[in-house]
Order: sequence, then structure tokens, then C-alpha cells
Amino acid sequence: MGGALDDGRHVKGLNLRGVVVVLRAWARHHGAPRGGWSPAQATDMGPARVHAKSRLTMATFLEALALWHGTVLDGSDAAAQRMGELGAKTNAQVHGAAIRPSARESLAAFPRAWRRNFDFGELAVTDTDDGVEVAFRGYDDSGRVHGLLHVGWFRTLVELSGGRDVRAHPITRPWVDGRALRIGLRFNE
Repeated sequence: MGGALDDGRHVKGLNLRGVVVVLRAWARHHGAPRGGWSPAQATDMGPARVHAKSRLTMATFLEALALWHGTVLDGSDAAAQRMGELGAKTNAQVHGAAIRPSARESLAAFPRAWRRNFDFGELAVTDTDDGVEVAFRGYDDSGRVHGLLHVGWFRTLVELSGGRDVRAHPITRPWVDGRALRIGLRFNE
């Protein structure tokens, strides 16, 4: 993973730690994935490699997500959303301050959290007639796994903030239509 292309985009190590824990646990029980770990992956899986405050390439992060999604999980759209759910719950446990008294407040605070964790792109959160829309800007090449992970992430963030009857769906999907990810959320508070 560490040998992955550095395109100038970086992710805070905190975002990768949980993924590495899952991959290590899976490997302890099942061995290396089919085809084995690449030398870079084996190095990055070392206990001293992923620090919460370190910056890793976006490519490294996406490669780890793909391993989790396709090796540990079943590779489905639902699995990608489940990854987002787990990420949001873990983040809320570690950083409870991200959860506000209402779902709309939590969503409104999220663009700042994005910038603390990713050194590129931005998020815009806007109210719509039937809910809230989260629009990504400057990240037009989101892949399927990371995009659907965000659908699960935002759905869970709303639920953790007291939202009920939450429905989340991608409005645009860069992996299909080449347009920046937009997620629609409908819920009751």
C-alpha cells in the first residue's frame, strides 16, 4: 500500500487505522488474501506504520478500502455502505464531539471534519425541499467503494444524531456518470 501512487492527495492516518485492524485480524484467521500481500502492503500492515496523525496517500487509503471490501466482505454495494456505517460509529466513539444535538447540526459541521482528515476537496451541505444534500467538490473521481462508503457514513451520522427513518442515496455517482458525488438524505428529527 505504501508504494501506491502519490497524486498529491493525502488522508489522515486515523481514517486508515480501523481498516488496518480489520485486515490484520482477517489475515490472522485466513492468511494473506488470494495473490498475497504486495511488499508495500505487508510493510504498511506493520504495527508501527499507521499513526493517527500521519498523512498517507489517497491511493494507499483506497487500496486498503478495496482490500477490506473485496477480501473481507463480499464486494457488494451493501458491504461498502456497511463499511461507512462502521466508520461513522467508530469515529463517533473516538471523537464524540462530531455528533451534535440534531442531525442537521451534525451534517453542517461535517465539512470542517472533512478538511481535518483529507487535504483536498470540500463538502457542501445544503437543505433541500425533502431533506439534505451533501455535495463533494474537488473529488470528482470517487470510486464506487469510497462513494458508497460515504452514503453509509452520512446515513449513520444522521442516525447517531437522533435522525429517524433515515434514507440515503447517491444522487450522482462518479464511478457511473463522471460527476462529483452528491448524496441525498431524508430523515425525521
